[in-house]
Amino acid sequence: MRRVLMSYRRFTNAWRVVAFVLTLCFAFGAPTQAICQTAFDPPPAPKGRKLALVIGNQDYANITKLVTAAADAKAMAKKLKEKGYAIEKPFLDLTRFEIFQAIEGFIKSIQENDEAVIYYAGHGVELSGTNFLLPVDIGAELPDTVKEIGREAFSLSDMMELLQRKQARAVIVIIDACRNNPLRPQLAALVRGVPSASAQGLASVTAAQGSYVMYSAGIGEQALDRLSQNDKDPNGLYTRNLLKLMDREGLEIDDLNEELVQTVRTAALSLKDKDGNPAPHNQRPATYDSLSGKFYFTPPKPAVTSCEMLAKPDASPEVVKNASLGGALGACERAVSDFSLDRRMVELLQITQEQLAFQKAASAKSVGDAQGYLVSYPTGRFKREVEAHIASLAPVTVLQPQPAPVVPQPIAPSPVVPPPAPVLTQPIVPPPAPAQVASLTPSETSVPNDPPVIPDAGPAEPPEVKPVAPAAADGPGSVTFARAAQTELRRLGCFASKPDGRWGAASRRAVDSYNRTTSSSLKADPAQWTGDDLAALRAKTGQLCRQSCPAGEKLTAAGACAPVQVDAPRIRTKPATQRAERAPARGANKPGCTWIEFEGRRLCQNSN
Repeated sequence: MRRVLMSYRRFTNAWRVVAFVLTLCFAFGAPTQAICQTAFDPPPAPKGRKLALVIGNQDYANITKLVTAAADAKAMAKKLKEKGYAIEKPFLDLTRFEIFQAIEGFIKSIQENDEAVIYYAGHGVELSGTNFLLPVDIGAELPDTVKEIGREAFSLSDMMELLQRKQARAVIVIIDACRNNPLRPQLAALVRGVPSASAQGLASVTAAQGSYVMYSAGIGEQALDRLSQNDKDPNGLYTRNLLKLMDREGLEIDDLNEELVQTVRTAALSLKDKDGNPAPHNQRPATYDSLSGKFYFTPPKPAVTSCEMLAKPDASPEVVKNASLGGALGACERAVSDFSLDRRMVELLQITQEQLAFQKAASAKSVGDAQGYLVSYPTGRFKREVEAHIASLAPVTVLQPQPAPVVPQPIAPSPVVPPPAPVLTQPIVPPPAPAQVASLTPSETSVPNDPPVIPDAGPAEPPEVKPVAPAAADGPGSVTFARAAQTELRRLGCFASKPDGRWGAASRRAVDSYNRTTSSSLKADPAQWTGDDLAALRAKTGQLCRQSCPAGEKLTAAGACAPVQVDAPRIRTKPATQRAERAPARGANKPGCTWIEFEGRRLCQNSN
């Protein structure tokens, strides 16, 4: 009984605590409610990748060719890439084999918590309640059974079944195709559809769990490519309006679809025939929703981030010199990592990095350190102030190496060898008298063959040594410059580690991945970069580098996709056993023994 009472008291106390917390949440207004909501909310799911598949079939071989399907696919692929989705280019004019390979391979690459978009522009038909996407090599006469057409076209039901097995966070399927057949003759040049006796337009579909299916038209309706023969817009009616709404910040997928339906329907009702007379057309886009949670093509910007609070983009040069920018730099680096598509966060990070470079240049004691800012920002905001500071600094004095003093070495005297006695062939003439010497001419008194007198040239001049300019503290080769490069590569999805200024193998692979994705030629070592190289990196937007590989391939250490090598199964063969001849038992040939068996043992009985 005592245990029951204790359990009851504990249960009652727990409920009192819960009731007290709930009372606080609803009694003190919005701030307390926000805190309570955060406390009781489940933890957010981990972030996945953003993948996209875009197909545009226009140039059909045996049925009606379309007008804007290829342009729609190209525009959609470009827009999705701007939104951070991993997509290289759209697939255009796919055959039966190619469309199966593209869709199945893409769905296989989807992983848990990924966000995927599948877009198709082209012909589509429905047969016996099953929808099919038609390849460009489909025959002029469609098969009459689902089994037969299933071999020639891709089934939307099969797509939903494959997606059902994935645990993606969200899958958006967009089908811009007609949903009725046959076509009306007066609209045949303006719509997407396939005349057939047995096939009809696309029917409704059961969306896979976690998916959102968008049709460009309702059941039994036609999707318009153009509003008139003079319509110059390169995109179809549905896609052109969808592309505009995808750029709307904070527009959730349901709100986007509601506005898209109204816009397309109103425009279709204003259709005119070739003579300019009103010819209203019914086109009401439809959706099938099985999505859990919210989805945005352009997510809403957070109210205020710590980056926006700490950064000072409009501060004057004097304020920047004395400001503490370390906290702003860290906050903006985190904001760019969390909101890589938010251009405002990227701009604040770049402004803060430039302000830090100006701080170092303004406090530099040498010209070389101050010039680091001009190397990284040749047209920067603080260029004039840095140039004035450089002019105020004393020129850099580089000590010239002095030549070693020349010490004269003593010259050993050469031995004096007396000249040989001359052989006299003529009589010796006595020297003239002083009076006679005075009367002689200079030519008569000069001694022939006197050696010329060479003046002393002195020691040789040392070679000139040119001064070496000191390395810039923020220029190429510095830790600050390398860190800025790593930050930009991480923003573009090429570098996964935290920027720290240490340039290793991961940084070189990031540069290689960036070069291959953008067809650039950046050097692997940032010490060989220029300020223009860093500026070009900052001008790029979106997740440029490949984050995933197609089915059947994997990402190598060098950042490239390579086929997965599957080793052939090894067949192990058991070697044939060799039976050795059994050796005779020990003592079998013992003389005088008669061997008998007793209780499983062999005994020797002496026969003697």
